[in-house]
Amino acid sequence: MQYLHHLGLPSFVISWLTTYGYVVVGVMLLLENIGVPVVPGETTLIAGAILAGAGGAGPHQLNVVVVGVVGVTACFVGADIGYAIGRFGGQALVLRYGKYVFVRPHHLERAEKAVDRYGGVVVVAARFIVGLRELNGIIAGTTGMRWTRFLTYNAAGAVVWVATWVSVGYLAGNHIQALIADVSTYSLYVLVALGLLIAALVVRTVARRRRQGLPSPAADGLAPATAGTTSTESGVSAVSNEDFSGRTVYVFGAAGALGAGLAAAFSAAGAEVTGVDRAEPEPGKRMDGVRYAAVSVLDDSAMAELFDAGPVPWAVVNTVGGFAPHTPMAKLEPEVLTRQIELNLVTAALVTKHALRVMVPAGRGRLIHTASRAAVVTKGSGFAYSVSKLGVLHLVKMAAEEVHGSGVTVNCVVPSIIDTPANRAAMPDADHASWPKIPDIAQTYLFLASPRTHLTNGATIPV
Repeated sequence: MQYLHHLGLPSFVISWLTTYGYVVVGVMLLLENIGVPVVPGETTLIAGAILAGAGGAGPHQLNVVVVGVVGVTACFVGADIGYAIGRFGGQALVLRYGKYVFVRPHHLERAEKAVDRYGGVVVVAARFIVGLRELNGIIAGTTGMRWTRFLTYNAAGAVVWVATWVSVGYLAGNHIQALIADVSTYSLYVLVALGLLIAALVVRTVARRRRQGLPSPAADGLAPATAGTTSTESGVSAVSNEDFSGRTVYVFGAAGALGAGLAAAFSAAGAEVTGVDRAEPEPGKRMDGVRYAAVSVLDDSAMAELFDAGPVPWAVVNTVGGFAPHTPMAKLEPEVLTRQIELNLVTAALVTKHALRVMVPAGRGRLIHTASRAAVVTKGSGFAYSVSKLGVLHLVKMAAEEVHGSGVTVNCVVPSIIDTPANRAAMPDADHASWPKIPDIAQTYLFLASPRTHLTNGATIPV
């Protein structure tokens, strides 16, 4: 079995393989798929297949089919354990203990970006990429991918990957040294060719984006670093095209005009949307692809049940609120003031409470509130409405400071008068053309909910 040394395996691993056979193959692959890299999985599979092709391993007679079955099972189970770690432990747990098994923050970030961009397909493809394979299940768990979806892609990836490397090892057999020499000879040429191809694609992408007036790929991955700033129109447009597939989004106030528009926008972007309001919409007003939940935001226990029942949402969007017109301070009614604070501030506080309760332990998430220009422009505004919306801005600032560095961001959209049928009916003589339209406003919410908008925290964005 001298040719096993050409695989770069340590002597003690070769000794284990030739003594314990299937057990070592299974344990090595299981550990790697949990996120504890010991020996590269492809090397383990090739070695096991070579031993099967050679007729055995010490006192054990290896069979190539059994090697494949053991490999698929270990990969499948290990990745599922990794998924559970990511799903229930969150990013914070992974970063805290990952350093002991050589998992660094940049490894996690690299894998998360791949899952964010390609979704379930990356679960299969990542098995062939060192650095992503080890974190495959963990990242799927931390990003909130549905378990049933991960189960399907994980099984497919395990079968394809194991079959590939077992076939390579079994067919190469004792010729592995020559094969490795050939790979070494041509690997440099392959790397140079790949480098030239990547450079050409980057140049082509940059040129196309410049012609279209879009930011370059480098800028596209960045968000404004200063809280309170707004994105450029092109920047929002670029992020709004991002795929939210596999991400759960809760939209509170989904029965209202703005909430319904945002639910439609996130659903169109691929998100799994749950629309929350006091009552579910009538059958004729329901949107396809949106799940509805009848929950009073002012009911603390009902809110707790909602957030505990499903997967940790990637984004929580709050549009719940109420309006009270301007009245002179001398005629202020305490009941109106109390009701406005309850409808606008208390609801936002309870949404914040339960969203952060599940998001912060998961180590990721986006919380987006809705305030009003009346919070900062007081002329003509009712005191009760204005002060309650000002409280929402203060809530956002405090929550953003509290979650800083956790992977969760808290921001706020500050609309002026929104162009809705109700507002048009209330102000028939106003300049409706100047009012912001809901599809345009939705771009800002999509921007703030983007995984790439991780630097914007505590922002109040006027629209």
